[in-house]
Amino acid sequence: MKKNISLKDVVRKRLMLVNSLLEEISEENKKLKSLWSIDQKNKDSYVLAKKRHLSSNSLRPLLTLELERGDYLEAQKKAVFSDSGIIGRVVSQGLNNAEVMLVQDPRSSTPVISSISRLHGIIQGRGLGRAGKLINIKKTADFQEGEVLLSSGLGDIFPSGFYVAKINSISDEPDNEFLDINVTFISFPESEDFFLVFIDKY
Repeated sequence: MKKNISLKDVVRKRLMLVNSLLEEISEENKKLKSLWSIDQKNKDSYVLAKKRHLSSNSLRPLLTLELERGDYLEAQKKAVFSDSGIIGRVVSQGLNNAEVMLVQDPRSSTPVISSISRLHGIIQGRGLGRAGKLINIKKTADFQEGEVLLSSGLGDIFPSGFYVAKINSISDEPDNEFLDINVTFISFPESEDFFLVFIDKY
């Protein structure tokens, strides 16, 4: 038996749909506002880009961004951010897209400085969804569990002072000449839709 739907029901359903869309837009706007707040003084140094695709290969996680045509070549080999911190760097571009090597990629090496002990190091990725490592750290180094690791600005790719990762464990293995330091990355490209590409020299 066919159910009769009143005009009141139709209006109510439409209102529910509109409210749902407004909530989604509001949430997206909050994320964008948070993203732009990364560096208000130098916001002309950034280009806003939308996620087009994230590869499913966790050991070669490649993020593809959609860029405006006028941004072509300006973003080559530049840093990419989410509102949480550094995501990776642009490694290639087309006419209106850019491919980003994520900091979680095993081929990626990110120079960092620790927030408490102020020691330098390099984070190497181990794959998307996996812990990274601070590599070649001598056993005399006084890193601390729980401290945040920020970009150091060395290497001329990432500007200094942005969140990269947090130390979650430090172990001193007898058969290893270096400390075994595992880190958790702070930015998660899987859950973000918009990113900033740093296009200015610093």
